[in-house]
Amino acid sequence: IRVAKEDQHKTAFRSRFGHYEFTVMPFGLRNGPATFQMAMNTMFQDLLEDFVLVYIDDILIYSRTLEEHMTHLRTVLQRLRDHGFYAKLSKCAFAQSKVDFLGHQVSEHGLHMDDSKIQAIVDWPTLTSLPALRSFLGLTNYYGHFLKNYAQYSSQLTPLTRGRLPFHWTPAHEDAFRSLKRLVTSAPVLHLPDYSCPFIVTTDASDFAIGAVLSQIYPGPSTSPDPTESRLARIPRFPRPPPATAARLAPIEPTPSGAPPPYTPDVADDGTVESRDGECLVAYLSRQLHPAERNYTADEREVLALVYAVKKWRHHLHGHTFTVLTDNSVLPAFQTKPKLTPR
Repeated sequence: IRVAKEDQHKTAFRSRFGHYEFTVMPFGLRNGPATFQMAMNTMFQDLLEDFVLVYIDDILIYSRTLEEHMTHLRTVLQRLRDHGFYAKLSKCAFAQSKVDFLGHQVSEHGLHMDDSKIQAIVDWPTLTSLPALRSFLGLTNYYGHFLKNYAQYSSQLTPLTRGRLPFHWTPAHEDAFRSLKRLVTSAPVLHLPDYSCPFIVTTDASDFAIGAVLSQIYPGPSTSPDPTESRLARIPRFPRPPPATAARLAPIEPTPSGAPPPYTPDVADDGTVESRDGECLVAYLSRQLHPAERNYTADEREVLALVYAVKKWRHHLHGHTFTVLTDNSVLPAFQTKPKLTPR
């Protein structure tokens, strides 16, 4: 991408060999990533969301068959050639059934956390400083949609990031740190949503966090005139989330050698994963309650969890049928209550 002639002086630098200006866009410019992304979006405008995904210089091509994939691949490579871009062969992978993309393993079975990122979290040493804690929470929070009740597990650690008090690591913090590691190693495969099937939103709330699960029902043969009713009839009984107790943060017993707990993925070599009959997990969602929200009644916190989930997953739920599963008897009453409070 060339730098406009009138702007080249803005990239000037001086070395012992003389004074230089860039004529093409270098790494490090503040608006460089946005400019490059705009160029890629313009180049692949008619292919995006059809069989191409682009994030800066990472191009993902997806197809249903190998023959179709070859056609798509030729189209993308020709488009790059026409615009003067080149793909480095050593950084390309072709005809893959599973690829690593933006920290995720993508396959026909869905999304899974990148194994290298899981191993990095498992091997993370005990936190001794505020920057290290923020880095750890930043990485685990990026994968929060894989982690059930992530906000609950991290609630012991996030107060330390506010910097109001000196950094002081306690046994309770170590317990929470180890529990988060254990949670990451058991992260499931998330299935890609099928918009021909109804969604299930399961919500729950505790004294200091709210959470939700988005899932679907696998399509199957129906004996009912209404296939939607048939699928909903096969919804397995969702277990009630465990209570918010200190048992959530029970420490992981260290190995005799003091090494971190081993990481054993739940995903088979071929990318398959076992799941309960009929259930198709799409995403987890959770967050900690704000100080004012902790004064809400239990019923209000349950409603807050539902509202939060519906807003966050609006791009999935809007215009589609979905069912809400909750263990709170007050929520159904809001559908028939003649007058509600402003809140």
